[in-house]
Amino acid sequence: MQAKAPEIKSFRLPLGVLTSGAVTALMAYLAFPPADEVVTSPMFIPSQLVNSLFGSKPFLYAFYSILAAHVLESAYTYTLCRRHQTGFFVGVWNTLSIPKVQC
Repeated sequence: MQAKAPEIKSFRLPLGVLTSGAVTALMAYLAFPPADEVVTSPMFIPSQLVNSLFGSKPFLYAFYSILAAHVLESAYTYTLCRRHQTGFFVGVWNTLSIPKVQC
């Protein structure tokens, strides 16, 4: 006989989401620099410098790999939320944040 999954009624955002968000934002910044003639802000000079040295392909691959991993993690988290019968808002926050599963 299989035990019934416990019901989850709360959510706490893990601090690791800040690291993940920073890495994803950095990859997006390096992968999608604006064209040279469009830039008027010095904020994009580091991105253009890195892209002139390495090109944008490595950063595009890294960004899309991170994106694909997060989509798969979100799908897995969604299935866990369904199994553990979270409420609508708790399930949405869990799915969007991709928390680490603790058993």
